[in-house]
Amino acid sequence: MTFILSIDPAKCTGHGRCYTTSPDLLHDDEDGFVTLRGGAMVVPPDRLAEARQATGACPERAISLGRQRGADRADRKDSDDHLHRS
Repeated sequence: MTFILSIDPAKCTGHGRCYTTSPDLLHDDEDGFVTLRGGAMVVPPDRLAEARQATGACPERAISLGRQRGADRADRKDSDDHLHRS
């Protein structure tokens, strides 16, 4: 399952709790905002817990964590195709 982490720039006010809580996943810029502000990233499976921590730490609720639509279906289809080729 693929998860996407995104930061709403209209809600992010630079508290810094997200990158303080999850420093291996998120980083700050020279102004104290998360570098992902206004963007999105695929969350590596081994960083999902950190992404959830960052999401919960944001007092402005500027961080969203959701499943990437269609990715799981494509993964399953590729897997099924591989099984049928064997």
